[in-house]
Amino acid sequence: MLIENLFNIINKQKIAEGEFLINFNCNSKHIIFEGHFSNKPILPGVTMVQFVRESIEMLYNKKIKLISSKTVKFIHIIDPRIEQNLVLELKINYTDNNVYETRAIIKNDTTTFFQMRGNYAEF
Repeated sequence: MLIENLFNIINKQKIAEGEFLINFNCNSKHIIFEGHFSNKPILPGVTMVQFVRESIEMLYNKKIKLISSKTVKFIHIIDPRIEQNLVLELKINYTDNNVYETRAIIKNDTTTFFQMRGNYAEF
């Protein structure tokens, strides 16, 4: 799991049914940054996708897997030494087909870094 290891959750809020805000930052000393990259660390995109999944699992207390993604956009680089106050916005619709239809955005006050639309199912 990357939560509590790479990602440090500061707080989480339920805004409305299926809408959440998770304030977090990244552990800039995590070993992943030695290879990605030691002189100028960049948060790998795959870890953002994983963070979305782990966040949904935490919020719903269910094990899920990504079954499809409609959009995955890495818009700006996240340097964990600079970006200390990040927010994950989640909008989740649980369908009659037992699918979590999800829209996720990672941003700060001025910049959107990542956007994703994906579908998850329990396993």
